[in-house]
Amino acid sequence: MPNQNQWSVFKRLLTYLKPYKFLTFLALTFLLSTTVIKSIIPLVASYFIDHYLHDMNQAASMILIGYYGLYLLQTLVQYLGNLFFARVSYSIVRDIRRDAFANMEKLGMSYFDKTPAGSIVSRLTNDTETISEMFSGILSSFISAIFIFVTTLYTMMILDIRLTGLIVLFLPLIVLLVNLYRKKSVAIIEKTRALLSDINAKLSESIEGIHIIQAFNQEKRLKKEFDAINEEHLIYASRSISLDSLFLRPAMSLLKLLAYAVLMAYFGYRGIYLGITAGTMYAFIQYINRLFDPLIEVTQNFSTLQTSMVSAGRVFALIDERTYEPEQRDTAAKVTEGNIRFENVSFSYDGKHQILDNISFSVNKGETASACMPSPDRKSPLWDLQALENPLLSTCSCDSMSSNQDEFS
Repeated sequence: MPNQNQWSVFKRLLTYLKPYKFLTFLALTFLLSTTVIKSIIPLVASYFIDHYLHDMNQAASMILIGYYGLYLLQTLVQYLGNLFFARVSYSIVRDIRRDAFANMEKLGMSYFDKTPAGSIVSRLTNDTETISEMFSGILSSFISAIFIFVTTLYTMMILDIRLTGLIVLFLPLIVLLVNLYRKKSVAIIEKTRALLSDINAKLSESIEGIHIIQAFNQEKRLKKEFDAINEEHLIYASRSISLDSLFLRPAMSLLKLLAYAVLMAYFGYRGIYLGITAGTMYAFIQYINRLFDPLIEVTQNFSTLQTSMVSAGRVFALIDERTYEPEQRDTAAKVTEGNIRFENVSFSYDGKHQILDNISFSVNKGETASACMPSPDRKSPLWDLQALENPLLSTCSCDSMSSNQDEFS
């Protein structure tokens, strides 16, 4: 999926947030409050170390109580923020599923002939669930990471701007790694999701037509086809994991360790001359954790974000599908006798291989007729042939009502 398409998909997803502006505002407020609390905690610890570590008194005890109270408050506020984001995310997924299902009901037989049922089910279930994960977990993590990053960087600059400048030098490397991962992972993730959809489709068709498959002794062929898809999915899933393992958490953890090394070197060579206190050292160590941990979490979830964008694009493709069923004409007509006649009927699923070739027959009232198609996993009632994409039929009629290719194509 090109970058422009990803951006358009993301903007379209954000339009589903409009009915839930208030809940989103509450969730963002709680996340911002969590960020502020996280930034205050190291300052309290630094003040305690510098002023009360060797002189414990009542004031020191109150500071310790307040210190642990801030952790409890952080847990409560973070829980409420995640709760509101979860409510928003599942409401959005409900709306997307409703739109997709409503449009699916309008589609004609030609779409369902081209698209396996398992693929449609995968879009309405697996892909929408991936979108839910993006809104409930990843989006909140991204926003929280931005808040934490900005407030932490600002607090570090207040404490020591020169040391903060050394830590900031690692940021371009982080941006470079994330951008490199994004470029290399998009195609692999798209292929992995497509193969997962193919697996669902193959399972759905095989289970639905298992009695026909067994009757025609096609078990080995179907198993071979399924194994081929499954093996290809394993290959691409392994490639995706390899990219995650190389560019995401391990790379970010390495940069974090390098930042620690720079911090220790700075304190070792300059701390004596600059008069840096133990509290300041402790605060900077904590702030490096708070600066890199959200970035590590964001990069760890970046693969899920990429998957969510691909899944959302697949769902929107279903919502935007306009291969609607043919308009029903002569709605006042009624079946009186139920005599059916096919004249010079030809049919092909792909427009190349004829399944029915210029056949004619009649089914009178009270009679039953059936036709056996060559492919055991394709099933189409004869009367539905008129609504398929490549009917190539001359005339189908029921009593005095008739239809032809021009009316139904």
